[in-house]
Amino acid sequence: MTRDVSLISFDFFRSTDSRLARLAKDDHLHCDTTLSEGCARCRPKTFSICCDLCNPEAFQYLNFKITPKEKQPGKSQIKGFKMTEISQQLQTDLFDWRDEKAITKFPRAHVEDFGGGLLLSDQHIQRILQCASCHKLSNIEALLKETHWRKDWADELGESLLSVIHQHYPPPSIPSISTEPAAGPSRGSRGPMKCSKCRETGHNGKFDFSPL
Repeated sequence: MTRDVSLISFDFFRSTDSRLARLAKDDHLHCDTTLSEGCARCRPKTFSICCDLCNPEAFQYLNFKITPKEKQPGKSQIKGFKMTEISQQLQTDLFDWRDEKAITKFPRAHVEDFGGGLLLSDQHIQRILQCASCHKLSNIEALLKETHWRKDWADELGESLLSVIHQHYPPPSIPSISTEPAAGPSRGSRGPMKCSKCRETGHNGKFDFSPL
């Protein structure tokens, strides 16, 4: 009468585990007591490095200076923004611009997997639309202040990004400043001195200003 295959497999693995357990037990019990430093298997492992006091040179790579993060300027408060046809056109162009430029900063496979938001996030684009509608993005300094974009990317790609923005929202023109001095208010010529008592000219009741 044949035994079930599953029972045979179970007996095999059970007997194998028992033999391995006995071997491990026997190996542990048969330590080499002839070694003065102890059994090679059971003795505590020694380390060449103790601590930063005994081996300070081993921990020099951990000595780094934490540079405090520079405080960024506050953004302008923009309320009541609504998407217009111009804003929608700018949004489309910004999406195209970031997909084109993201390939120059990241591997193409990363851009295909994660999108152009690696370079310019959707939050950045929304902020650009708000500020552009109020003509607050006239230069790279204003772009950094209003969006808190990475400075190295702004220095490299800021002019290209601003050119896309200014196609839809041109910066306001700066009025010309005249170098000619402004004419002051004209002052009327003062009349002759007149006395308040006799109403005659040439004196004021105390001093006589009439010609000799």
